[in-house]
Amino acid sequence: MATRTPDGSGADLRAVSVADVMTHPIVTCAPDVPLREVAELMARNRIHSIVVLAAADEGAPFHRRWGVLSDLDLVGAAPWEAEVVTAGSIAGSPSVVVGPQDSLAAAALCMAEHATTHILVVEPGGEHPVGIVSALDLARALAPPPPAPAPPRTAMAELRARPGDRLVITAHHQGEPPRDAEVLEARGPGGAPPFLVRWEDTGRTTLHYPGPDATVAHPEG
Repeated sequence: MATRTPDGSGADLRAVSVADVMTHPIVTCAPDVPLREVAELMARNRIHSIVVLAAADEGAPFHRRWGVLSDLDLVGAAPWEAEVVTAGSIAGSPSVVVGPQDSLAAAALCMAEHATTHILVVEPGGEHPVGIVSALDLARALAPPPPAPAPPRTAMAELRARPGDRLVITAHHQGEPPRDAEVLEARGPGGAPPFLVRWEDTGRTTLHYPGPDATVAHPEG
């Protein structure tokens, strides 16, 4: 499966290189591959484009012999006979290239100028693409970074209570009310668990070690 290099989400595109976001290695196929096999390649690798090695003039630059078949190209050909249509006949996206050290801003400008959503990455002087950058890669780089995940709450370490507080246990099933208990004592240091509690629903008094489903409510005043 093709993989992506770590990106700098939310960063200035001028400070992010193509190599930082490109997908590599690329997935390729021959021009005579049927449409159904192209669709299978896209679905199995979860990608939006395939590079097609198509016949071209021997005097042309090597990268001009590569065509990019995007998911939009595939959609445009889907209504026709899938067994007859081949990758080479529908690879309509222009074969545009940038270098891995070019900025992502330059890649975006190149995409806009050529009205394409995919661009090949070729080393200077190289003959074979080493990666591909898509409009989705640009979107990921432009998007702000996701919020850092909250550290898991350790109820035993964080909960603090004193006599008279209410210990509330979240309901685990739809329609089930939460359990509620009065804290009689906090047996841990500084008001930490375990708590000696009296349950509202049963009137029983137990020593309880709360889990992550528990909260402590302090009475007003």
